[in-house]
This record gives sequence, structure tokens and C-alpha cells, in this order.
Amino acid sequence: MDISFSATNILYALSDSSGLLSTINTTTGVVVDIGNTAPNMMALAFDSSGTLYGTSYSNPGLFYSINTSTGVAT
Repeated sequence: MDISFSATNILYALSDSSGLLSTINTTTGVVVDIGNTAPNMMALAFDSSGTLYGTSYSNPGLFYSINTSTGVAT
């Protein structure tokens, strides 16, 4: 599980070890599921250009870029 804010103040979250990427509205607490990141991610971070990256449980030494619209990790 992990969370990270985008440069536009959107809070993204990995909800569990299944790799489900979601957004959380910080005012209302409403969670919107985006999609599974497969491979299962364990950490999130944005770079200065707004790209979301993650590392996986199965390959913790590798970084993946994550599509914030679909959750797909490449």
C-alpha cells in the first residue's frame, strides 16, 4: 500500500497487494478505482514532469511507469 499526490493535487493510492490503483478525494474521502497495475505495485511516486512510477512486489528493483487513467504499468 502507498499513496502519492500528483502535481495537480490528486491523491493516488495503491489499495492492497493486488495492485489496484485508485484516487481519493481528500475533501469527501470518496475512492474511485482506476484499474490494476499488474505487476502488483508496492510503492508510488511522481516525478517533476507528472509521470507516476511504481515498484512491484515481484521485482522490487525495477521501476514501472503507471498510466494514471488506466492503471496499466509498463
